[in-house]
Amino acid sequence: MPRLKWVEVCGLRSFGIEQSLIFDEEIALVWGGNSQGKTSVAEAIEFLLSGTVVRRAMLGGAKNEYDRSLRNAYQPDGELTVVRAGIEDREGKERRVERELTADFGRGQDCASRLMIDGVEVQDLSSIGIELAEPPLRAPVLFQHSIRYALSAAPTDRLTYFKALFEIGDLDALADALKGVIDDLTEPPVGMESEITACSADPVIRPVIGDLLREESLTESVLSDRLGNACRAGVGALSGETPGPEISLGDLRDQLRSEVEKVQRGRFDLAAWRPGSAPEPPEADLEACRQYAAAAASIDLEVEQLRAVYDAVLRVPAYEHLEHSVRCPVCDDGTLTPERLSVLREEVVAGTNLRQRQSAARRELQTVAMRVRSVGDAAARLAPGASQYDSEQLAKAEASAAAVLGEAVTLSASGERARELGRSSGSLTDAVSSAESALAAASARLDVLAVFDPGEIVNALANVGTAGQASQTARDRFLARPTAGAGLGGAQ
Repeated sequence: MPRLKWVEVCGLRSFGIEQSLIFDEEIALVWGGNSQGKTSVAEAIEFLLSGTVVRRAMLGGAKNEYDRSLRNAYQPDGELTVVRAGIEDREGKERRVERELTADFGRGQDCASRLMIDGVEVQDLSSIGIELAEPPLRAPVLFQHSIRYALSAAPTDRLTYFKALFEIGDLDALADALKGVIDDLTEPPVGMESEITACSADPVIRPVIGDLLREESLTESVLSDRLGNACRAGVGALSGETPGPEISLGDLRDQLRSEVEKVQRGRFDLAAWRPGSAPEPPEADLEACRQYAAAAASIDLEVEQLRAVYDAVLRVPAYEHLEHSVRCPVCDDGTLTPERLSVLREEVVAGTNLRQRQSAARRELQTVAMRVRSVGDAAARLAPGASQYDSEQLAKAEASAAAVLGEAVTLSASGERARELGRSSGSLTDAVSSAESALAAASARLDVLAVFDPGEIVNALANVGTAGQASQTARDRFLARPTAGAGLGGAQ
């Protein structure tokens, strides 16, 4: 199913400047007080998918009440009114979707727009797996007015809408296709002769599964039934309690694995010598952060904080073509000249550019932060439990290994390599913590439009990479097969 990953809105409805939202999880909550833009976010997504909003058609009143209702009233002339989004298609590839408003509602006419996928103009989103419902409720976005319509519509229309909303319309076609062939289906034979032969050699399992290789029709259901009986027998032999017939094969398998691991731990705790996977080092060029830093360095922050005031002054119609000095409406005792207005326009344009770069830098930092967090999670699981063994625990492990192998075993070398891996993973955790602190500091400065040095983050990421490489080397050394008399290697 296609999934929305992020969305940017600029110049649509209440979004006078570019705003962005990132959806990291399958479910996202957008929270805000009244008149803070929640409906505008939903209508931006609706516009992106369908090229219109249904509010105009659903609610009462004259159509001209909604004239020029999509484009933000304060959007400067020449600025685009556009919604962009990253949508993951059914193959898991992120596609860049963009819809630009080319004509707003007006004089009884619908709005018009241009839709592009990855820079190529298209008519709809069917190529990335998004099929819309029939009008008027085309987009899978629910509003109060659209719910009222759907619930009051004819049953067939209501069913069609909700099928499109939840993307289950194709299930009917699939069900019809299956009905035509399901009676002709038979269970295929199971090609597991080698596995069955190995199981049949076990004195506990053979009486339970029987001679499966002589079955005339060894189907998956027959094998599943016999393996379930075998798992019950195995669990009973190891634990003394045989599971009942209501337990599924999957649960029986998990119980058997758990009982086997208990026996293994009683002899030799293999899991304590098994390291975690080596983390992938985070990489980022931080180009968006560099562009933001350059733009922020050229902006007077105090001036930027007054940009909304400047913007309001510039929107006064009398000042649009001012040719002589007038009294300043803000400071009252100052003078507003054409030259000063020109400077204010430049400040507003520069501030708008800074806000756009701020949004791009924020997305970049969030992406890097997720990658660093992933490395930290891997680092926490990297060192095996044996890295914490003291001399007494190591001696017990040697005794258990000797009992299993029937000969003396020395684990001092393996224990030292485990401790080395533990130290390396600790250093990696410290490097990750420093990188997260650098990212948090940069994000805090970004939130207040302050300058920060992307080079500090690059250096912190480089330290994570170096520590990660050292951990990888320590892990490889731990897993290496020991020389004669050196003890046991790590458990793969």
